[in-house]
Amino acid sequence: MPPDYVEQILLRLRRAGIVRSTRGARGGYVLDRSPEEITVRQIIQASELATFELHCLTHPVEESRCSVSHACSIRPVWQMLQRRIDDVLESVRLADLLHEEDDVRERVGLGRRVPEAEEPALAVAAAPELDPAAGRRGLPVLQL
Repeated sequence: MPPDYVEQILLRLRRAGIVRSTRGARGGYVLDRSPEEITVRQIIQASELATFELHCLTHPVEESRCSVSHACSIRPVWQMLQRRIDDVLESVRLADLLHEEDDVRERVGLGRRVPEAEEPALAVAAAPELDPAAGRRGLPVLQL
């Protein structure tokens, strides 16, 4: 990464209280809090300003189609995805990332890694038949 870009990120992290800087020949950056107190979400928000870019807000296709006042059936899906991503990133501390991958996988709810030879193939289940009571079809579900 270019040094200027790294400096910009470190400046944002300093402003967010994640790191502190020391000037001089022996200066540099160190964590301002313990790694147990810093979440991955805080780091991403400080350095990137957003953890998940909701395109309908940041890059609308058309102002009239993508405004909050216009109904959009996919917007709630993206908003829920944003919330879930933020929840996972908030649950992981910087200290957690000092552990082995399997430990981190368990921390985020994935469980231990299965060796490739034993890994089950993913399959997409067929969508349920049309439910006359609901008047719509269910979505396909990933199954192991």
